[in-house]
Amino acid sequence: MDIPLGTLLLGLAVLVLTAMIVALPLFDRKAPAVRPHTPREALEMEHETIVRNLRELDFDYRTRKINEEDYRQLRAALIQRGAEVLRGLRSARERDVDEEIESAVAAARQRNEDAER
Repeated sequence: MDIPLGTLLLGLAVLVLTAMIVALPLFDRKAPAVRPHTPREALEMEHETIVRNLRELDFDYRTRKINEEDYRQLRAALIQRGAEVLRGLRSARERDVDEEIESAVAAARQRNEDAER
């Protein structure tokens, strides 16, 4: 079984090229694969989860999959956490507005300084 040198080199080149193509994403670290959530996004996601859990809990209670005592305790805990999340969201929105205002003021000051020169 004698393999010609050209065929062997071609096969080796294809193998190396394939390995490089497969490994390229492992070495490309320009941006993280998953962007971390901002605190506001995390609160929004938690709010959506709480609303979904409340709906499921209400459905389970209506279909008698859960007794009234457990339902009331679980619902109260979800409502309490939901209120905390909403307070956090309101605070995050206020911070966002404050940052936008500060940004606009800084830009206006810069324009004024540029105009005075």
